[in-house]
Amino acid sequence: MVKPEEVDSMVGPIPERSVAALISENRRLQIFSDEVAYRIARLFNYFGLLIPLLVVLAAMTIQVVADDLPCSHCNMQRLGYFMLALGPALNLRFGFRPSHYGVSLAGAMFLGAVALDMMVRIANQGLDGWGPRALGLHMYSWSLVIALIAGIAIVAMLIWERQFDLSKFDEFQPSKEIGVGLKFALMIVIAIVALDLVSVLLECGLGICPDSPPDDYPYLP
Repeated sequence: MVKPEEVDSMVGPIPERSVAALISENRRLQIFSDEVAYRIARLFNYFGLLIPLLVVLAAMTIQVVADDLPCSHCNMQRLGYFMLALGPALNLRFGFRPSHYGVSLAGAMFLGAVALDMMVRIANQGLDGWGPRALGLHMYSWSLVIALIAGIAIVAMLIWERQFDLSKFDEFQPSKEIGVGLKFALMIVIAIVALDLVSVLLECGLGICPDSPPDDYPYLP
């Protein structure tokens, strides 16, 4: 594996973290060191992994406390959140790849499309809204806002190519053994996905979920 210093010697002058690099044609400005840039990228991915899952966990908590089962669109929105979290999980476990961010971008598009479709359906029925509110907005409205913010954030991460360059070096490759922090995060992921899967099976069985949710779990043994 080629070392960072060998790459710099092949491509030209060593990058600088200085103002002089802004006005020099043969120097590249680097605000952060490689180690700091790698840690920042991982931190952003931890946020991208946990925040969508915490949103789903909050929705499931409301479902249990208020005894309010999710509709078919609600369950599809949760799938969009899981797709959002899948990209960062792959990045943290296997290294930064544009394809991993592509999975999350597809999840953001899917989440936004489902939330927007739900808003249009409710508007066409002449209803003021459906379901509980949080800070003045319904959950599907928040899903559209989160999808837009997530899409912008993912595009920004795709533009930041330095993280992909760092992933080529051995020192910035994820270790074969999963760290404690990542192991804990993945355990949360598995637990939330498993709970949501059980909820969907108890509500919808093996068929398609109804548009109007039932009052109780019809497939509860």
